[in-house]
Amino acid sequence: MRQTALLILLLVTIFSKVSGQAPGIQWQKCFGGSGNDEAQSVKQTYDGGYVVAGWSKSSDGDITGHHDSVDIWVVRLTSSGSLIWEKSFGGTGIDVAYDIQITSDSGFIIAGYSTSKDGDVTGHHGDSTAPNHGDSVYNTDCWVAKLSASGSLEWQRSLGGSFDDVGQSVQQTIDGGYAVAGYTRSNNFDVSGNHGGYDFWLVKLSDTGGLQWQKTFGGTGYDQAFSMQQTDDGGFMLAGSNNSNDGDVTGSHGTWDVWVVKTSSSGGLIWQKSLGGTSGEGALSIKQTMDGGYILTGSTTSTDGNVAGNHSGLNDEWVVKLSDTGRIEWQKCLGGSEYEHSYAIRETTDSNFVVSGYSNSPDGDPTGNNGNGDIWVAALSKAGTLLWQKNMGGSFNEFGYDIELTSDDGLIVVGSSGSNDGNVSGNHGTDPKTDWWVVKLNSITRVKPAVNSPISVFPNPAHDRVNVICGQSFTYTFVNMLGETLKAGENSSAIDIGDLTPGVYILSITAEESNTIVKRSIVKW
Repeated sequence: MRQTALLILLLVTIFSKVSGQAPGIQWQKCFGGSGNDEAQSVKQTYDGGYVVAGWSKSSDGDITGHHDSVDIWVVRLTSSGSLIWEKSFGGTGIDVAYDIQITSDSGFIIAGYSTSKDGDVTGHHGDSTAPNHGDSVYNTDCWVAKLSASGSLEWQRSLGGSFDDVGQSVQQTIDGGYAVAGYTRSNNFDVSGNHGGYDFWLVKLSDTGGLQWQKTFGGTGYDQAFSMQQTDDGGFMLAGSNNSNDGDVTGSHGTWDVWVVKTSSSGGLIWQKSLGGTSGEGALSIKQTMDGGYILTGSTTSTDGNVAGNHSGLNDEWVVKLSDTGRIEWQKCLGGSEYEHSYAIRETTDSNFVVSGYSNSPDGDPTGNNGNGDIWVAALSKAGTLLWQKNMGGSFNEFGYDIELTSDDGLIVVGSSGSNDGNVSGNHGTDPKTDWWVVKLNSITRVKPAVNSPISVFPNPAHDRVNVICGQSFTYTFVNMLGETLKAGENSSAIDIGDLTPGVYILSITAEESNTIVKRSIVKW
């Protein structure tokens, strides 16, 4: 299974290439039971620990409260990887989480899909065949659940129609509600406007899970969104794959393209781009960059069109930097003679990038393969040059579905492992069966930003203060959701917000020399 897309916790850190040296493993932990278990999403929590979400087929080992078949599994860890608590969610069907985010009340929001009509799940819409598992049970609904800080279920919502509906990405929005993105094959109940086959699906919920609006994007083929982010202008950016060339889709190159869609704050289509070549491409992660553009990653099998530098004609990781209007600024193929696939990308404060994914090549860009497929982490410069790379795993297969920057200038990577050797220890399964694999990488040396470095704001969420890094003179305003200015000043590297009530605010920073204006949604907890 795949992971996918971040607003509420962005712990911005500063790190860069150090003579091409990849960071070492600080610690690694396997979590799971005797069945197959996969971690899909990770976020660092306010106390420096971590929350991880995914799915589990186990009912033993680290897992309690398993319902049946496949459950959503959520785990809270300390900063050193010790288990604080774990929770199973679902019913007698198949229940999977692809994304978890931290909310302004220190709780969590998760999104994925469910085929259950019992247990924790209510309001399921239809009957069909669940994707990816081959289990003939019920049709999938997009399932969204709000959890407390201790993991208790506060509310849940089944979203969809009579056919397959899947949530891949979720985040709390600047108005305190939630946005969910994924794909749908339905055209009834919660879904309207389907173009045929699967469509991109964007859903806006209230803070209590009420459906406020929904939008479908696509053509008569299969169009599936895997990643979404609310942008600085209040709109949304979605990325995934398509094989349509009609409806909302123009500029298709071949069988499957990367498809990116930019919307307004109310879900109206502003622009769309098809990216790729005559073979196949797909995007699994997209993020807005500090220069106002976008960075996306996924995979490609093409050697033409927008794609250059493919190593094998098989699967390379594909990283594409876009302008704010979707123009390609640069693209990079990463890989070797076998298969590579990337699942997540993050920007560092100095505008470099880190990518997590999978590699089973013994040559090309990857080095140090441990056997079969490894988790592969790579760092790219702001221009797309490979800075360093790292293979992690054992003699079986490992996949790195998500990566996040950590407050100690390191990285946290989650995914799955079928090994119990090499870099991996403590696997619970046999045959082999996959465990969640959580890997903490060491810090990477801090660097002082240059005068023309992008403006950085961290941490987010914040409690007592918001730190600002800007290599020039600047002014700032802190505004609430009513548009009222609560704070204003200039050249403050630490803005005191201890007197503000918990909620979502907009921080606007104007850099005087470059005449750059940056807006950030800040969550106060």
